[in-house]
Amino acid sequence: MTEALNFADVKNCVFSERTEAIFKAMLTPVAKSRRWTTAPKIRLGAISIPTKRMVFDRKDVEPGGKFYEVKAPMPPGVRWHGLSLISIERQQSDYIGVDNFGQRTFIFSEPPAKVQAVMKSIGVQVPLAPKYQEFDDGGCGGAMSVAAVKQGTAFACNWGC
Repeated sequence: MTEALNFADVKNCVFSERTEAIFKAMLTPVAKSRRWTTAPKIRLGAISIPTKRMVFDRKDVEPGGKFYEVKAPMPPGVRWHGLSLISIERQQSDYIGVDNFGQRTFIFSEPPAKVQAVMKSIGVQVPLAPKYQEFDDGGCGGAMSVAAVKQGTAFACNWGC
């Protein structure tokens, strides 16, 4: 799976074209609307994986504003740089007049320290949340972190602009 999900610039969470295409298929904006569509399945190499979409109406942020989350659970045995990959996820907000927020997340079964060690081995030090590593690309508020979650560890790249 390492070949199907990789980075062009790991220090700034810039995914390869192939990986970015997978995340874009998971959640794609509909032209001239405030809606997003989800591919019912994504392809990771030879594996076809169904997606699960959730939409949250966040009236507390903006009436009519939405927060989208799409998960692609991996079949058992899928590994990424030696880590057991449980799922990949994409989150996106859609609010007028509020900073846009987007996030791409990998969920692993291993503990945070193991995920941090693997990330360091591929070229980036990722702190444990609530700390985060800001991107050095001069972009719009991007950062990455790892966090303990129910299933193991989440490695997340997020942006807000």
